[in-house]
Amino acid sequence: MNCVKMEQLISIDYHIINVFAMNQCWENNHVFDTVFHTGRPTSALLYVEDCTAEYILDNNKRFFVKKGEIVYIPQGAKYKTVFHHTIKGKTSSMLIEFTTTDLSGMPFVFCSHIMKLSDVQGINKTLFIEIISLYLSPVQSLAMIKSILYKFLSELSDARRLKNINSKEFSQIAKGILYLENNISFDKSIAEIAAMCHVSTSCFRRLFKKYSGLPPVQYQIGVKVDYAKKLLLSNTMTVSEISERLGFQDLPYFCKFFKKHTGTTAKEYLALSKK
Repeated sequence: MNCVKMEQLISIDYHIINVFAMNQCWENNHVFDTVFHTGRPTSALLYVEDCTAEYILDNNKRFFVKKGEIVYIPQGAKYKTVFHHTIKGKTSSMLIEFTTTDLSGMPFVFCSHIMKLSDVQGINKTLFIEIISLYLSPVQSLAMIKSILYKFLSELSDARRLKNINSKEFSQIAKGILYLENNISFDKSIAEIAAMCHVSTSCFRRLFKKYSGLPPVQYQIGVKVDYAKKLLLSNTMTVSEISERLGFQDLPYFCKFFKKHTGTTAKEYLALSKK
């Protein structure tokens, strides 16, 4: 199964299919068991409402989920869940099942293991309630349900991205990461960005590559190329205006840059995209 980290989800295009949502009322100490030879058929988000949950993984490792915590369960996961401290007649947990796929239809998960999301700030049960209410409505709007789920996953993704940036590992270059992610013109050099973070250039390069998977210069190139393509396809700006928006000193340099990194001129790229 392909894996896309949750913090990267906000920056990619993908599909959500096989949506299902429900409130769950469990008896105390009830055991939910996946089919061990196949695992879970879809991914899921579970909000623990009025109980606690004990997850027993296929390697016999265990972890506990408290009231008010959210769990992500990837497609294919093999586990048992024991629900403790349930209250008769009250909702024990809220479940949203779904499958995420890339644009070619290949499914992917956010990680290969069950993951607690309770450490993500600003995420609560409101969207669970809204999605379940819409799903159970007599007149069901799947488009509305998916739009809320996309929003929910985007919020989770952005919250985890910011948490990762401000983690102990990357906190010293957090300003530089945010600068590179939010400034498309990149008017500062890598040395200047490193100085802004009070670290050496080599330290910044090393940590940024560990964070993003790319050296900062390659990251800048990728962002500029992707943004240029998006602006070209929007058909709202001239090539000269796009060049200026991206911080290039002159149009010929932008054209040379675009062809070097895409293999086509801007005009050729537009023509190919219309075929």
